[in-house]
Amino acid sequence: ASGGGAAGSVQELADQADALALIKAGHSSNSEHDPRRALACFEAAYTLSPQVPTLISAANMQLKNSRCGAAIAMYRHVLDDSAHADGDLNPRHRAIAQRKLREAEDLASALRRTAAKLSSRHDEALAKRTQREAAAAAAAREAEEAASRAAEAAAAAEAERKGKGLPPPLPTAEELSVLLAEQARSLQRTSA
Repeated sequence: ASGGGAAGSVQELADQADALALIKAGHSSNSEHDPRRALACFEAAYTLSPQVPTLISAANMQLKNSRCGAAIAMYRHVLDDSAHADGDLNPRHRAIAQRKLREAEDLASALRRTAAKLSSRHDEALAKRTQREAAAAAAAREAEEAASRAAEAAAAAEAERKGKGLPPPLPTAEELSVLLAEQARSLQRTSA
């Protein structure tokens, strides 16, 4: 971006110097395993001095940050000859951008497949949980209905027994065991 005359040249030189410092900081950040900071440095450097290697570095950091869509768009921009002032892309830069574009597309595809599998597994787990809950609810309803029928049968038997003047039935061994356990707990609470 020339501002006209010597002042423009001075500004361009200052921008290039700042861009070089940012590029160096970007490479350093990448070496330190900080791709977010590296991305910010490369993008700022590209804004000051739009150079293909800087854009490729920014795209690489997008890829390291798992931002495949942004990386793919940047690699495609690099490969678009009309995006370059001279209309010609250095063959080395073209080869790098093509290789990294394939890598980004492969990663994006793998991420989509993984997301689909996880979604499918989540759906399967949700369906199984829903089936278990429905089965548990059905079993609870059946138990309630059985208890209700048993209570009705007991009430009918009690009414018939009273109608005939018979004494109450003797408790079963299981009922006696439950009654004795309840009585023992009651005695322990009152004696404590």
